[in-house]
Amino acid sequence: MALLLLPLARGSYGLALPMTVGYALTAYAVTTPQQTRLIALDPAAAPVLVSLNAAVLYLAISLSGVLGAAGIAWTGAHLLGPLAAVVAVAAVALSEIAHRLAARSPEGAERRPPASRPL
Repeated sequence: MALLLLPLARGSYGLALPMTVGYALTAYAVTTPQQTRLIALDPAAAPVLVSLNAAVLYLAISLSGVLGAAGIAWTGAHLLGPLAAVVAVAAVALSEIAHRLAARSPEGAERRPPASRPL
């Protein structure tokens, strides 16, 4: 949401600061639940899964500057927030699709801890 509202704060530090803090808190709150989900999928391979997750996270962070520059060149700086919001929504959608596919597979159902089984 903060990414969509960020263009409204252009020229106002007082509005941009809480939006940026809100975005940072929600963006960094994703890593731990994602890693917990990966560990639940295959506890025996947890070190490898968490390492791969961290590597992809670092890759995404390193590519964000290039993609941001391309977004600015393509749409202009004023639309960078909404463009980033589209990318974030796509990432959440892909994560949810992966979660549902893993839950449907027989291996995923066997490996899932009892607390996360659907009621």
